[in-house]
Amino acid sequence: MRKRKIVKSKNMTEIYDSLFIRSYQGKGKRPRLPKQKPTVEDVRRNNLRMAKAKLRMLIDNNFVEDDYYLTLTFKNQLDPDECKKAIQKYVRDLRKQYKQQSKELKYIYFAEEKGHIHFHMLVNRSIELTTNMMRKLWPYGFIKIEYFRGDAEDAIRLAEYHTKERNVFDDTDEPRVFRRTWVKSNNVQPPEEKTKILKATEWKNEVKVPNGYYLDKESYFEGVNNAGYPFRFYRLIKIRGVQRE
Repeated sequence: MRKRKIVKSKNMTEIYDSLFIRSYQGKGKRPRLPKQKPTVEDVRRNNLRMAKAKLRMLIDNNFVEDDYYLTLTFKNQLDPDECKKAIQKYVRDLRKQYKQQSKELKYIYFAEEKGHIHFHMLVNRSIELTTNMMRKLWPYGFIKIEYFRGDAEDAIRLAEYHTKERNVFDDTDEPRVFRRTWVKSNNVQPPEEKTKILKATEWKNEVKVPNGYYLDKESYFEGVNNAGYPFRFYRLIKIRGVQRE
């Protein structure tokens, strides 16, 4: 049988179709299954693909147009442990600013290590962040305040950008200082996810696009999952201005 996993955020829906194998209870020989062993590169690509998917869906599900996108750098590069302490202190101090105005901080921050260590951060715009406030909260170096556009395409772009250092095929890369490339607050909500079982005849080559969405043709992919079975993936993006059902 075949399984369809549907992951839905505010502006997009991602579909994962894969072969679903139940444990065999009958007598005699087990049925032959269309299984093949994935290569090491297949597994690495799948893992990176899943990491990108998790990040972009979290971004799209939690951040909206005109939320903040911050850049935080160091004028004088600190050692990695001090950089970690700096961003952790910044988060604590920023949370206090939100609480003072009876608001709750929501964020995802990204650690970049190529060149000098620096950070980017998506923050909900429940209060107004000023340059003066930012200078006090981040006295270490350059600060930049931008606005998140809020479209599905922007979540996709940011997820691609902030997983670029996870070059799973370059074994010469130095190990990461930060174990995780990104960190989220506890109130970041996961997207909706559900699974349905399909009849074998229901998984057809054509993709049905519901009203109010368009198919991101560049997202369509067929391959072998880490269990060794065929799968396909595609993304449906909500047309701007159409209300979510």
